[in-house]
Parts: sequence; C-alpha cells; structure tokens
Amino acid sequence: MRCRRFAVVRVCPGDAVLIIDALLTLGGLVLLFAGGESVVRGAVALAFRMGISPLIVGLTVVAFGTSAPEIVTSVEAVLADAPAIAVGNIVGSNIANVLLVLGLSALVRPMLVYGKAFRRDAWAVLVATLIGIALLFLGFIDRAMGAALLALLAGYLLYAYRCERQKAGQALSAGKPQREGEADKEGEHRPHNVFVSVAMTAGGIVLVIVGARCLVEGAVGIARAAEISEATIGATVVAVGTSLPEVVTSVIAARRGQSGVAIGNVLGSNLFNILGVLGAAGLAAPFRVAPEILTADVWIMFFVTVVLWFLATRHRLITRWDAAALLAGYAGFLLLLFGW
Repeated sequence: MRCRRFAVVRVCPGDAVLIIDALLTLGGLVLLFAGGESVVRGAVALAFRMGISPLIVGLTVVAFGTSAPEIVTSVEAVLADAPAIAVGNIVGSNIANVLLVLGLSALVRPMLVYGKAFRRDAWAVLVATLIGIALLFLGFIDRAMGAALLALLAGYLLYAYRCERQKAGQALSAGKPQREGEADKEGEHRPHNVFVSVAMTAGGIVLVIVGARCLVEGAVGIARAAEISEATIGATVVAVGTSLPEVVTSVIAARRGQSGVAIGNVLGSNLFNILGVLGAAGLAAPFRVAPEILTADVWIMFFVTVVLWFLATRHRLITRWDAAALLAGYAGFLLLLFGW
C-alpha cells in the first residue's frame, strides 16, 4: 500500500494511520460542538446587541457561514467543468437541510414557530426555489443569470433586515420586548460589545467547517480500513458530513431554546443555496445543466421546500412527531437515491 499524506505529515500504512484517522474523527467532533456552541452564543448575542431577532441573524450570518462549503464546492465544480456536481450539491443540500437538519433539531427539542418573519422568509425560500427550478429547466446558467440571482439575494436580505429593524423600533417605542428577543433571558448571551459577538460567531463558523472536514476525512479513513465500500462511505459519512455545519449549529440552537436561530439557519441556508451558490457558480463560469439533474431530485427538493413552507407558516410547534416524519423522509430519499 502507498503512504498517505495528512496535511504536511506523510505517514505510511499501519497502525499509525488508523490512530491518526481516529484522532481526526475525535478532534472533528470536538471542534464541531465547540464551534456550534460559539456560533449560537455569538449569533444570539449579536441579535440582542443589534436590536434584531435571532431569526434574522440565523437567516444571514449563520446561514452564510454554514453554507460556505457548498459555495466553494459548487464554484470549484463549475470551474472544473463538472456542473452536474455543482447543481447536485445545491439540490442535495436543500433536501438535507429540511429533512435531516430540521428533523434532528426538532427531535432534540420541539421548536415554536411564530411571527410574520417566519412566514416572510418561508415564502422567500419557496419563490427562490421556483425561480431556481425554472432557470435549471432553461438548460443553462450564464453570468447574467448568476448576477441576477446574487442581486435578488442581496435585495431580499436588505429588505428582511430593514423589516426587523423597523419592528424592533416599533417594539421599543411601545415599551414592549420582542417576542423573538430571547437573547436577554440569560446573562451569558451578553458579551461586552458587538465585536466580541461577531468574533464568537465567525470563529465558531470556522471551527464548525474545519471540524466537519476533519470528521469526514477521519471517518472515511476508518471506513476504508474496515473495507467498507466507497458507495456506502459516500452515502453515509460524506453525505452527512457536507451537512454537518447546518446540523450542529441548528441542533445546538434548538437545545438552547433558540428556535429562531435554528429555523433561520435552515431557511437561510436554502435561500443561500438557490440564490447565492447557484448565482456564484453561474457568475464564475457559464454552464449547461445536465438533463439527469432535471429528474426526481429537483422535484423532491421542491416538495421538501413546500413542507418547509408549511411548517414555517402554520403557527405552532414543530413536534418530535414532525421530526420523526422528516427523518423518515430523509431515509427514504437515501434509499431512492442509491436504489436500495
């Protein structure tokens, strides 16, 4: 067997390789949970300091940070003349965000959905998904389309931010606390200033992304040492690994009772994937859409987006029964995807 390279260290096959894989896996888990905790604390504190709801921070800062791997992967795939990977990454991530991320989050702790902001953002994700699907069925994405998608994303985020600021101003003038302003119920959510909040959020996102990469590399190494097939590794370790930033951040937010951050992360990640990732890919290099993309996966993405819209607009708890149904749906999607 040939030697393997880990960063700048070259290690030959043997027990040392397995130990390094195990340490990578363990270290990845530690970084994931430490980073997720930092993201949630920083995001909630940032929302409090800026006078906006945790939902808008989850929709913007947290969602953009946890979607960074998808952006890099899709742009690199387009530049490498592999657009099917880029589009497949977007479609698969949106499906996983709803069925896996939201399902695990609600399983940890049922999440209350309330307020006009949830309906507003759910409608935005639904409309963005329809726009994305329509563009895909045109058969190509060029730079003009990519720029238009990015402009739509920037415009909507500015609109959402202004709505939240206006609502915060109205609540302040009326002397009423915001219902979604959960940041002030614990002193630990109040860093000394906004820069500390930003540093906690950004640093946590970096830790989550690095932790996910370490966990996937270590787990893949262990799986290969155990002679598990590449298809099985891809369907399990790698598939889940690409969604780990969203999974960890939303689950920790749900556990801490910050449903605005958890659900905002899912809504924002799906919005970023359609408008931001697809837009960035088209802007980087025009590409044609492979016909095989426009099959079952696209319509599954649309269906789960409708499910997300329904959950975010019905004004009640996302219960553990809902979570079980979402996770069962993701298991069924994997079975369909790999023909098991």
